[in-house]
Amino acid sequence: PNSLYFEKLATYSPEDEFDHKAGEYFTKVWGLPLKVFARANKK
Repeated sequence: PNSLYFEKLATYSPEDEFDHKAGEYFTKVWGLPLKVFARANKK
């Protein structure tokens, strides 16, 4: 079998290839529905 794990993409080290901004943007996009809900249901 072939592994989908690539150490340079899965780790946070000086040699990694992972775009750290991607994690920040993912968090913003993932939380967007909660922001919209809160704004729509403001009292």
